[in-house]
Amino acid sequence: MFAARIAELQLAVSPAFPARCDVPLTHAVGTLNDAMDPVCAPGMSANACALERYDTPPPLSSLASGCAPSSPGCLVAKWVSRCTNGTEQCTEREARCVDGTRGLAYIKPAPGSKHWVFYVDASGSPCHGDRCWTNYRFLSVLGSPKSAKALSTLFPESPTPRTISGAGVMIGDPMVSPLAQGYNRVQLDRCTELTSDTVQMIGLTDGVSDAVREVYASESPGTAQMLPAETRRSSVPVHHRGLNVWTALFATLTTAAGRDLNGDGTPDLSSFADADVVWIISGSDGANWVVHGGDLLAERVRQFAPNAQVRLGIDSFFRAGIDNEARYLPDAGPAFNIYQSTYSEDRSCGPLDVYDPYRRAPVTATCDDTNYAPNQTLVPKHSIFSRASMDARGVVIDASCRQYHGADDRPCYDTAHVLVHHLATAHLVISDRNDPAVSGAELMYVGDTTLTWRSGTGAFGRRTLDTARDIERHSTTAQREEGALAFGTTLLMLRNANRQGQPPAAVHVFTGDASRMSLQMTRCNGTTPAGPSVSVFDAIRYFDDRTRIPDPFMVEDPDDAAGTFWLTGGSCTGGPQ
Repeated sequence: MFAARIAELQLAVSPAFPARCDVPLTHAVGTLNDAMDPVCAPGMSANACALERYDTPPPLSSLASGCAPSSPGCLVAKWVSRCTNGTEQCTEREARCVDGTRGLAYIKPAPGSKHWVFYVDASGSPCHGDRCWTNYRFLSVLGSPKSAKALSTLFPESPTPRTISGAGVMIGDPMVSPLAQGYNRVQLDRCTELTSDTVQMIGLTDGVSDAVREVYASESPGTAQMLPAETRRSSVPVHHRGLNVWTALFATLTTAAGRDLNGDGTPDLSSFADADVVWIISGSDGANWVVHGGDLLAERVRQFAPNAQVRLGIDSFFRAGIDNEARYLPDAGPAFNIYQSTYSEDRSCGPLDVYDPYRRAPVTATCDDTNYAPNQTLVPKHSIFSRASMDARGVVIDASCRQYHGADDRPCYDTAHVLVHHLATAHLVISDRNDPAVSGAELMYVGDTTLTWRSGTGAFGRRTLDTARDIERHSTTAQREEGALAFGTTLLMLRNANRQGQPPAAVHVFTGDASRMSLQMTRCNGTTPAGPSVSVFDAIRYFDDRTRIPDPFMVEDPDDAAGTFWLTGGSCTGGPQ
């Protein structure tokens, strides 16, 4: 896709130029840095430029300026190795972003530390089929430039920075974050999905197909008519190689050459091989892929750092799954829990309280697992969380889940089921129980994912609460499909409506914003604190010191009002809601 866009930029300045990627360019095109230096020079073809920019990426000194590298909060860029072994000597270009560019990470060392935290920004989302090129080419026109840029590290139309200011879990202020000095901080530039492993041929068009225009019209009403119609089509590969990029990043941070951040020939970062604590954190849809690929990512970490304890941060992607819906049937009984319930695609759930936002009317629907069924023809309107899209992108599916379920592996595409029954790596789940971005998004266990909950966050919040309580009571028992987890493997931090001076509405994604990371929950006995207040920063550190965890299940629950309970906020006023 990178080469195709370069050819288009050449065509824009020279209309007589052939619309081909193998013809030498006649103009310098693309924007590399603040000085508007070009990405590609005349005399080379778009294809040749794409390969050269991958094999020999631009020196960091030629990229756009940013923060001062000496400041505590400044993260310095480092190109990820070409190969998954940390070298440049593999026969194929292994670690590639969606558009074919080189992986890029931003790093701040903590001298002598063996603690690492890796973060992937929540902005952007994966793509499949025709959506890949049209997202890359046209999302900027529709007002989403960050989502378009999230498919590339050398996006042809905007500068690539050599330094960025860390935010949220990456912030460098020790007065705000306890991670600022004790952890090597690494932010992976979001140019690919976190855990994917395939190459897909996609449509390359000079405009937007009717099918994609229909999707854009539903997502951004009134804007789709701004886009030109498709008149020509060819195809190009897109590289869903997130797993390779992660592996190459770990390898890069292990080799001496890879640990030399300033290019003076001396490593200035501790070897990743010596890591003893490794956090991998992402939010929004990124957290979804952390759930599915988390155990495999932990294995990859231990290939390079055999003594590392791996922890996963799953930020703002906590939703109930199809397992939970039978709870609300009249004959479910008070003892129902999702660990005893058997996953079934044809379970009767009873009517769901859903709403059709396009007809602006309530509708009748029951749950099913159509979106997790195999052998579906991929279409642009498919959710990125559907099996058809996940398979097209080569998303890593939890291996132990597939082993447990055998030929009928539909449950292994349900994020909620994998989180509850199959994720074995220690993990912290952070979310607002009534997260509006998730509760208003696709309802995955109804075939029509355009439907939403009619009562909005209320129906969603009830389900997340019921799921959280089942995790608390049963994840450490043999009722879990893969056997009991050790107590403390799962931490839940689920806020609710008692804001106590905090933002009055539910928020989506905490780890990218230090102020949200600092929001607290408090353990209460009536109006008296029963322990220290806990922020998201604290929850991460509590994982390092199990004796300091007041309770690993920090959930605001109105049913707890008569006993000891958690409240959103820093005091014990108002009672749980």
